[in-house]
Amino acid sequence: MQVLFTRMRTGWPWLAGAAGLLLLYALAGFFLVPRLARGAIEDFVAERLQRQVAIENLTFNPFTLAAEVTGFRLTEMDGRPLISFSDLLVNVQLSTLWNRAITFAEIRLVQPEIDAVINRAGELNLAALVPPAAKPEEPTVPATLPAIRIGLLEVDSGRVGLEDQTRSTPFRATITPIQFTLNDFRTTVDYQNAYRFAGTTQAGEQLEWSGQFSVQPLGSTGSFSIGALKASTLWAYVRDQVAFTLPSGTIDLNGTYNLAVGADNRVALDLALPGIRFSDFTVAPLEGDGTPWISLPLLALADTRFALGERRLTVGKVGVDGARITVVRETDGTLNLQRLAGSGAAPTAEVPVATNEPAASASPWQAEFAVVEVRNTTVEATDRGIEPAVTMSLSPIAITLTGVKSDLTQSFALNADVGINGLARLQVNGTLRPQSLLADIDVELTGFGVPALQPYIAAATTMTVESGQFGVKGHVTYAAEPVSPQPQLAFTGGIDLNGFASKDDFLKQDFLKFGLLSVTGIDYSMAPDRLTIQRILARDPYARVVISQDAKLNVTQVLNPEAESDLQPTAHTPQPGIANAMPVRINTIVVENGSADFADYSLEPSFATGIQSLAGTVQGLSSNESTRAKVDLKGAVDRFSPVVIAGEVNLLSAALYTDLAMSFSNMELTTFNPYSGKFAGYNIAKGKLTTELKYKVDNRQLEAEHHVVLDQLEFGAATDSKDAVPLPIKLAVALLKDRNGVIDINLPVRGSLDDPTFRLSPLIWKAVVGLLTKIVTAPFALLGSLFGGGEDLAFVDFTPGSAQLSAESAAKLGTLAKALVERPQLKLDIPLNVTTAVDAEAIAREALEQNVLAPATPAADEPGQLQQQLQALTLAHTRLVGTPPVTPTTESLPTQIDFVENALLARLAPTDIQLDALARSRAEAVQAALLGTGEIAPERVFLTTRDLATQAGGAVRMELKLE
Repeated sequence: MQVLFTRMRTGWPWLAGAAGLLLLYALAGFFLVPRLARGAIEDFVAERLQRQVAIENLTFNPFTLAAEVTGFRLTEMDGRPLISFSDLLVNVQLSTLWNRAITFAEIRLVQPEIDAVINRAGELNLAALVPPAAKPEEPTVPATLPAIRIGLLEVDSGRVGLEDQTRSTPFRATITPIQFTLNDFRTTVDYQNAYRFAGTTQAGEQLEWSGQFSVQPLGSTGSFSIGALKASTLWAYVRDQVAFTLPSGTIDLNGTYNLAVGADNRVALDLALPGIRFSDFTVAPLEGDGTPWISLPLLALADTRFALGERRLTVGKVGVDGARITVVRETDGTLNLQRLAGSGAAPTAEVPVATNEPAASASPWQAEFAVVEVRNTTVEATDRGIEPAVTMSLSPIAITLTGVKSDLTQSFALNADVGINGLARLQVNGTLRPQSLLADIDVELTGFGVPALQPYIAAATTMTVESGQFGVKGHVTYAAEPVSPQPQLAFTGGIDLNGFASKDDFLKQDFLKFGLLSVTGIDYSMAPDRLTIQRILARDPYARVVISQDAKLNVTQVLNPEAESDLQPTAHTPQPGIANAMPVRINTIVVENGSADFADYSLEPSFATGIQSLAGTVQGLSSNESTRAKVDLKGAVDRFSPVVIAGEVNLLSAALYTDLAMSFSNMELTTFNPYSGKFAGYNIAKGKLTTELKYKVDNRQLEAEHHVVLDQLEFGAATDSKDAVPLPIKLAVALLKDRNGVIDINLPVRGSLDDPTFRLSPLIWKAVVGLLTKIVTAPFALLGSLFGGGEDLAFVDFTPGSAQLSAESAAKLGTLAKALVERPQLKLDIPLNVTTAVDAEAIAREALEQNVLAPATPAADEPGQLQQQLQALTLAHTRLVGTPPVTPTTESLPTQIDFVENALLARLAPTDIQLDALARSRAEAVQAALLGTGEIAPERVFLTTRDLATQAGGAVRMELKLE
């Protein structure tokens, strides 16, 4: 004990000194260090940062090396907040002194708040907190980082506020509370430091980030997640650069990352995102009532991987479910969705990534989407460019793309199934190659309602489609730059049109209908152009052809509303050859139960007829001029009148070759009363029509034959039509009609299709009128051509003064009788005619010869006989007159003879009664010759009034007339 006290007495000064030093250290640590630190901070902020700082309390524990700052607030000179926190605790461990590393037991920051502001000049207020750099010197790069250890770094209840004033509407966002934890941080090489970060915005958006990172080398691995990131937050930041709003929507994503920075500062960043989910996104235009044009209930990306070093992005699957898109084509031809892209949006800056490689040598980014799947999507499409607007609903839409790559030279698979207007369905399957615009797809469209296209049809026609479903099924290939000999576009397959019905907008009647129009075996190619069709089936086709009251054809008016009329003569333009036209071949056309109605309202009364039960085939149709298509069609007009169309024709080049025959049998002529009344001037009481038409075209030269048979044609009442031909139609009919009541006519027409004045219908009508004119102006010529005798059948020649028929005249009348027998409707007029001077002289001379005893014409070289002749004439004169003639005795005998003879001829001249008797005898002789066979009814032969006859070669000629 004594020793102990002794040592204490001797060591007291040392103990007292140590205690004093400890006291001074404690006083300096507890009081002086906080004061000096506060002053240094305030001076630095005021002088170097030119800001204001307020510190509620600053303490330092010299024994635990723990410093704590509470109530810290850094503001602008005008008091605007910059950085603040409620408490900062920094605890340095004493082991720092011997571990050769700055070691922090704990760094804890409570309620930090950072207010970051980017002003209109683009300057960040926090950037100004970095003091100006001193005069630059040669940089020195430390070989290694200082050794630092932190046992625990924790941020609790932090807040970060951001305000970007570079936007017209400042962007503001706040993240709070922020939690950050870093455990056992070290700058040791390859040491993995664990951390965790969590933050929540005022809108409830959540960010979590955790993992490990190393300082030497710089790198990090970990995981992160963003929850409920609102579309409105994103839009608020980019609102000045876009022309749309994002009224709703959230983004959720999670993933892992691996970040490494190499010695050459190359950054390697790999991201793995198992799921990215866009929920309830809507996109609406800036202007409008806020109705979204795009609604996206769900867009999900699965298995996304991003490799910065490899410049590669891969996505396992992109899924879109339940999307709704409104597409509108405006009246100016633009699409509404174009407005979402805007016109003056600023380009988005690309964030540079340091790679230490020249940009030109960087390899292009590679992106690949294994599967893109769109399901339950609806597109409401409206076309306002047509009046009225057309709206189509494409729903549901299901599209799957497989193997989509950023390398546009690579093909990807397409599978699409699209509903249209709730009835139709479009399916597309195949492959596409974007860069070369290469497509190889199967297409099938079923049940498409043609009435949906009515506004487009109305824009080009005056036809209203009331029903019809269109379908197509086939294979399509397309190549923008095809490899020879492959075509640019090719289609193989078929199309069909079911239940099609349309009306004429002018007449409000049926225009064109099909029960079924099926086109199968289509093989079409473009560049080179070629079309082959195996079969066209028209089942229950119907057409109505109408000529309106103003003589306009409805077909022209419906299909070409701007045309004046198809019925007006127009100049014919020669058609060019087909050498350069697309080769077309149609193997078979089948018509089943076809029908058509024709009406002509330009007539009064109107005309109407129809063709029914038309059926048959056209085989081997081709545009090749050397081919011949076989036509075999049968039908009926008005049910009981058969129609046959048969022959060979090149319908696709009919001007080069046609050999077609058409026949119409047993047609009721009363059907054509409107035409008969207008052009013939009479209605038809009864009759049947049978006609055979043959048209042959060879190298644009037409030969047409029209064989028309009219049976029992009888005219009714006259119509007094001003358009009737000025011809005695009934006479023409009587001349043409045989004893069986049949008219048999052949009308040939010849011409060149290259003749600009050639029009078939006018030529046929001209031939008909010409035939009738020839018949009625030279009726006996027609009979003569049919039965012999020529035009002379109209004439009967008599010896002057005689009614006796010569053998020649009798034979001619026999021929005429035969003709009258064969033309029972003809009536014959026999005129009672004489030639007064010729016939009277002949009668007088005959009487003179009977009353003169001596020869009337003695020989001139016999004077005795002249004297006898004069005596005979004198006796005859005395007997007939009662007194001898007073002759000039001074004249020669011939003169005296002529004097007495003339006096007797005057005395013996026939009276009118005698001439009438001669005329009647002649007419009765002709009548008897005609009626003598008993085959001609007497009431058909008429003796007409006396008329002067003509002379022909010394004979008296009687001219007969037909009625």
